[in-house]
Amino acid sequence: MISLFRSASELMVQYAHYHRDRRNIVTHLVGIPLIVLSIGMLLSLVSFDMAGNTLSLAGLLWVLSHCRGHKFETCIAHQNCRYKSST
Repeated sequence: MISLFRSASELMVQYAHYHRDRRNIVTHLVGIPLIVLSIGMLLSLVSFDMAGNTLSLAGLLWVLSHCRGHKFETCIAHQNCRYKSST
């Protein structure tokens, strides 16, 4: 019987092959930064006052992601979290 579904390993091989194509890599190098920039620009349109200061959603997201990044770095430096490297 012919199956309409492929195994996960077959799908991963196809995915890996497709994402190693030069055109796809160039498209991602240009497209992903443009997407991130456009999301940041859209989020900067929404702002609110907090304790006499104006804060945009873009700024709030940056602060939250910055804090999360440093938490991750500290976690790795002290080797006391679930993100330990396998080396």
